[in-house]
Amino acid sequence: MTAPLDPEAEARLRTWLADHVDDLPDGDLDVEVVSGGSSNLTLGVTVGDRRLIVRRPPIGHFLPTAHDMGREHRVYAALHGTDVPVPRALGLCEDEAVIGAPFYVMERLVGVVPHDPGALAGADAATNAACAEDYVQVLGH
Repeated sequence: MTAPLDPEAEARLRTWLADHVDDLPDGDLDVEVVSGGSSNLTLGVTVGDRRLIVRRPPIGHFLPTAHDMGREHRVYAALHGTDVPVPRALGLCEDEAVIGAPFYVMERLVGVVPHDPGALAGADAATNAACAEDYVQVLGH
């Protein structure tokens, strides 16, 4: 995949983040694709030592109701602070002029994201069992 944002969009995103995300440090913006494709695009954004996630609809034509960033943002915001472990939602931008589509920003959590079976291939049995147990426990909420 090519760069997730062109330099102008990165600059607009950096400005938006500085205006809307508390305690954003000074520093360059680094953007990487965490996951993407026909589903919503997940971008890892680092500014200084602050690690964030930006979620936006897929690039290209999409139905706004199928990729409603406001709905995703509201769900994360509503679940934060409950027994359901979710990252903290930090802001919603509905202005497509910033990066070409509506998006929201949340804190980036560290963990295993097993999108492909290889993600757990190098782990020992105890680690895999703990991941499976955590997954089932979260689904039970």
